[in-house]
Amino acid sequence: MMKRHFTLAFNFLAIFFISQNIAFSQDIMDLPPVNADGESVWVDIIAGDTTDTGERNNPNRIYRLERGGIYVLTSTLIANYPISIIAGGDDSERPPMIVRGKFADGVNIIPMMQLTGDGNRHVFRDIMFNGVDLNREYDAEWIRGMEFLADDMSVTFERCVFNAFTGGAIRIEGRDASLYVRDCKWRNGVWPTHMFVGQQVTLPELPVDTLIMTNNTYFNNNSFWIFQEKDLIEFAVIEHNTIFTSLIDMMRLRYSSNARIRSNLFYGTHAYGDSEEFQDITAYEPDGSPYSIISIYEVPSNILEAAGLTPFDRTIVLTHNAYFTPQPIVDYWNGNAEVTGVTWMNDRTQNLFNSSPLFFANNNVEKDPGFVDVAMDEWITGKVADFCITYRATLTPGMPLSGDAGDNRNYDEHQGVDILAGIQWPLPEDLAYSDAELLVGGHDGLPVGDLNWFPDKRAQYVEPTTIISGLSEALPNETAGYNLKQNYPNPFNENTVIAFTIPEKGLTTLTVYNMLGETVEVLVNDELQKGTYKYDFAAENMITGTYFYKLQSGDFVAVRKMNVSE
Repeated sequence: MMKRHFTLAFNFLAIFFISQNIAFSQDIMDLPPVNADGESVWVDIIAGDTTDTGERNNPNRIYRLERGGIYVLTSTLIANYPISIIAGGDDSERPPMIVRGKFADGVNIIPMMQLTGDGNRHVFRDIMFNGVDLNREYDAEWIRGMEFLADDMSVTFERCVFNAFTGGAIRIEGRDASLYVRDCKWRNGVWPTHMFVGQQVTLPELPVDTLIMTNNTYFNNNSFWIFQEKDLIEFAVIEHNTIFTSLIDMMRLRYSSNARIRSNLFYGTHAYGDSEEFQDITAYEPDGSPYSIISIYEVPSNILEAAGLTPFDRTIVLTHNAYFTPQPIVDYWNGNAEVTGVTWMNDRTQNLFNSSPLFFANNNVEKDPGFVDVAMDEWITGKVADFCITYRATLTPGMPLSGDAGDNRNYDEHQGVDILAGIQWPLPEDLAYSDAELLVGGHDGLPVGDLNWFPDKRAQYVEPTTIISGLSEALPNETAGYNLKQNYPNPFNENTVIAFTIPEKGLTTLTVYNMLGETVEVLVNDELQKGTYKYDFAAENMITGTYFYKLQSGDFVAVRKMNVSE
């Protein structure tokens, strides 16, 4: 059974490396890119930093790499103990770059790292992981970065860059992992002959305890940013991220128990569009539903039972996100009779939000952000559209994944980079935008998307600080004059009173649900004037147990629980 984090508070900054004071409290080993003989031995030093019996010499050892340095892998870094790698020096310099070298037999090194050991905690801060090999090749093989192959792992990435990975920058294959990622960038995960290549974060088939991703950018990739589809993510926060172009779905989170997906910017995603042949591919939508940016499924009962959950333990909060499809991609959709454009939410997903009292979708808008770097925007979206047109034109009949676009559309190559160390720093892309509404459109009044493109706003952002249950505590009960009060008396066995206040006229509903999410009674469904209201609720024919009541008025939604006693 998965660990339960309900009502467990923790400091998110502490999860991220105990960020500011770790250099003073841990044992730090400085590693140069090469030794005095010019040899790259840093992997051997880390792998050999053990006792004669295989334990770490110092379990709290931190490995510090030099900014501007190129750290070539001479073998896959394999370890069954905690690994922490950080950058030293001035953060205005390019982070240390870890690059794939070759094994002794000349074969390119894949993956970069394989880390095992149940319960280990791994931390990476200010590191650039480069999928480009020493020959500047990256689109001829399935390149995988780091594999985490154990249960109950905690993995943290902070201010890292993942460049040109085609087979998954981060892959976790262990039960009940926790992944924390902030201020990172995934870029140039492109491949001319397969749309599914370019996956970045994969948690494929096992339950995930915690997934928190804030203030990250996904830039010019083919495929999934986050991929998890066959088991449960018990708690997820996907907040203030910018997703700039993808060919297919970039966020596959079908089975989340408690998720907050807020203040993200989705631009030019799912560019390849929907078509009949892709509805026959179960990798897309197993039930044949149309393709959509947000796609959520009911969690199978056996998965819920294994986690000790019921359908009413599931909360999805989807608010203050923005999405937009740029004109070159729209023109491609409109110019191909076999293709249909992708919507924000398909009917199955919409029905879940309509029917579940703890699914909330508010203040999500379709709006062009107006990127400041117009040339970047036009080049990449034009290349994405060209990719889709050429790929579709070269398909073998009956084989919807057999095309060849003939162009890898790597943005660094477009910028003239032709040497390994030539990735510009700061990175050449700029995803700041100008739309006034989106600049204050986040759930917190900050810009929608990755706040690192607005440094002064990033400094104002408050990291998530609490993991809480998906019941009434997860949602506000009082906002800007709205107030849903606790029923009184509670518990009760005959009658109770539910009171609420609304500050303005609006369509208002007050509904009571049982633990299965089934409607017990609709107490209010009417347009009400502003004011305070009280409603009597009778427990006739109700069995002893916990129930929930939900108030919705305008964009305000609140839920509380109440108990019927004997």
